[in-house]
Amino acid sequence: MSTHENTYVIKKIDAAAYADWDRFVFSAAGGTLFHTARWAKVIEHHFQRSFKILTVQKADDTVGGMIIWPKTMAGITMITHPPATRYQGMLVRAPESDKPSSRIAHYHAVLAPLIAYLKEHYAYTDITLAPFCNDMRPLQWHGFEVQPAYTYLFTITQPEELKRQFSQALRRKYNKAEKEGLTVARSSQPADLIRFIRESYAHHNIKPPIPFDSMPGLFKTVLDQDIGHLFYLQEDGRQVAGLLLLSDAKGVYAYFSGMDQTRRRQNDTDYLHAKALQDPDFAGKVFDFLGSNTAAFEQFKRSFGGQLQTYYRARYFRNQGIRWLTAIRLKQMRAKRKL
Repeated sequence: MSTHENTYVIKKIDAAAYADWDRFVFSAAGGTLFHTARWAKVIEHHFQRSFKILTVQKADDTVGGMIIWPKTMAGITMITHPPATRYQGMLVRAPESDKPSSRIAHYHAVLAPLIAYLKEHYAYTDITLAPFCNDMRPLQWHGFEVQPAYTYLFTITQPEELKRQFSQALRRKYNKAEKEGLTVARSSQPADLIRFIRESYAHHNIKPPIPFDSMPGLFKTVLDQDIGHLFYLQEDGRQVAGLLLLSDAKGVYAYFSGMDQTRRRQNDTDYLHAKALQDPDFAGKVFDFLGSNTAAFEQFKRSFGGQLQTYYRARYFRNQGIRWLTAIRLKQMRAKRKL
């Protein structure tokens, strides 16, 4: 075997290869809609954030890679989180061997050139890896700080089977909503959802993760491209809560939701989520609640019967000065979130 065949090479790809990249994403463990060029182009268009796709090539075959979102602040090159995007990070195509030792060695070998590239070209890197990307050792060995986060995942089964995994409390809410004649319907009009989101964030005296004026365009795009699916809970024909889900070939993701503030104590979103997940388009896919698993939402998420799943945030600081600068930036961002 030649040296070239044993060498892992980093290659930046252009738009002509984006479709190939998107196919690769779903051949890798942890690949999601958020890792695709299709999604990256949506974010680039609506938030003017440029991206690059790095692939790891072995003998001209793509075996790994990642999308990066570079930016420069105060002359410092950084990779930061793009707006409205939960997961990032490295993806590795599974090797043909089933031997655990061979799979681990392959994973580490593919990650090594990606990590070296990031450290060489960027003074600060902040990425959130998807669930099932759980071996953080290569990042830790190279000076990345790794912090766990949690979400709930479950496979969307047929409606009756799905309801059996719900908690008793959720089933009671579900049956109560059915008796009250509440209905759930698809929609292509996000205006009421945006109003509900605005009211919800105002109630908590914080700003949303993306500006309100970005929501109409973003939501319309994901709905038009059929990667977004909007559902409304209706009472006597009036929309009282909304839920925007995203989906790809493997998963369904809770993206944005909100309710009419006059019904805050009704817990309507429980029934809305439960009914939306029964849509035939979602059968067999894995549902991901996304978002941080805070105490306020943990019981709600757990009531659907999923499994608690760890995912990781990884950060690299070239030096203490970079750490200090990013800490200031984080404080400024948090201050801007308060109304």
